[in-house]
Amino acid sequence: MLAFVVSIFLGAAILLVCRTYALLPCHNRPNPSARKRAGNCTICIVLGSGGHTTEMLRMLKTLPPRFSPRRYLIADSDMGSRGKALSFEESRGSKLGIDYCIETIPRARRVHQSYLTTPLSFLHASLASVAVLVRARPHMIISNGPGTALPVLMLAFLPRIVGGASFGPRLIYVESWARVGRLSMTGKIAWYFVDRFLVQWEMDGLKGVEYVGRVV
Repeated sequence: MLAFVVSIFLGAAILLVCRTYALLPCHNRPNPSARKRAGNCTICIVLGSGGHTTEMLRMLKTLPPRFSPRRYLIADSDMGSRGKALSFEESRGSKLGIDYCIETIPRARRVHQSYLTTPLSFLHASLASVAVLVRARPHMIISNGPGTALPVLMLAFLPRIVGGASFGPRLIYVESWARVGRLSMTGKIAWYFVDRFLVQWEMDGLKGVEYVGRVV
């Protein structure tokens, strides 16, 4: 009896792994226009400290009005990004709570944090991200590199295991302009499960990315 139960669980685990692998967008990036949405598009924007936020807000300057409401996700200790996001939206005449809002989540890994304790902080960030994603129900999530984005992007991908490749929000990753010859650590992981992976510098030999030139 025990052997039968173990076989069932093992078989289910293998099927789950195979299905997840088959659904990873890195195998076949979808056509950028394949999932265009009419009307307003709720978008989650993951901000990171320092240059990440500055770059992201520069990209958002050309964002059409239909991408609303906008939910900014920032690390709970990143007051700088919060202030920049507020200033950016005020300059657009947006209303807090109507056109946009700001959510905070714990950092997945703090600077100089031990790799031994990183799994615990990553789990903490993931649990907080679940609550945010359930409330927001975004149609799209965009990030440009902070580690805070990883639990958000990974969790947003999970519903596809049940609903299929077109289920859940569209995931877009823009590699930082500072990354010239190689991807960031966040980028190397996000590459597997985002729908579009954009780079601002040409990277020879790297498949599954779109070179778009400088966008900041």
